[in-house]
Amino acid sequence: MVLKDQYRLLGENVAKLKTDLMKEQLEEFARKHKVQREVSDAIMKENVLCCATCLLLSFLLEMDEIDCFC
Repeated sequence: MVLKDQYRLLGENVAKLKTDLMKEQLEEFARKHKVQREVSDAIMKENVLCCATCLLLSFLLEMDEIDCFC
């Protein structure tokens, strides 16, 4: 009976360690991808602003279209 309780406690400890490790890995993954998402959002906003500027210039210069280098 004592041996059975020891195995149960050992199993619970192993499960807790695995859960804690998985939680740490998921948190690290979330932090990493949040930074990447913020960078992507900033690039996208910059690109949209650039394209809007190109469209405005083409309208003001009464051109059919203007080459956009965004």
